[in-house]
Amino acid sequence: RSWPALICLALIAAVAWGFPLIGAVPRDIAGLIGGGPFVFSSLFASLTLLAVFLNQDSALTRWLEWRPLAALGAVSYGLYLYHKVLPGWMITGLARRFGFAWEAPELLEALATFLVALAMAALSWMLIERPILRLKDRPPRLPRLGRHLEAAA
Repeated sequence: RSWPALICLALIAAVAWGFPLIGAVPRDIAGLIGGGPFVFSSLFASLTLLAVFLNQDSALTRWLEWRPLAALGAVSYGLYLYHKVLPGWMITGLARRFGFAWEAPELLEALATFLVALAMAALSWMLIERPILRLKDRPPRLPRLGRHLEAAA
């Protein structure tokens, strides 16, 4: 019933029905490419939320409340931001810097990128985000204008 939800639904519909009109691939395949991922991910997310809402004692709810997963959720935005700025060749780059001509496997590079981004996100959470969030329920302390005007006169 909210306008952001309606905009999302309109975008999903536009992509699902508009992609076949481009004509780059056959129509039946274009419909799957255009709408399939949106429909299935939206349906999966909706059913997951419904399952959690209807059954607070389920294994899924306990898993979502698991402390390591909740901690990952707390730093997830920072993880999203910081992984974008890290190169995907950190280990290979370090090896070359120290004179080794070694190409690290992609899985190892991905794991290294994830761990470095996770460390950066955790530091960001502790040093930046959490201190700022502590201030959100406090009204700002603004000096009284009258007191400053009297002192200036």
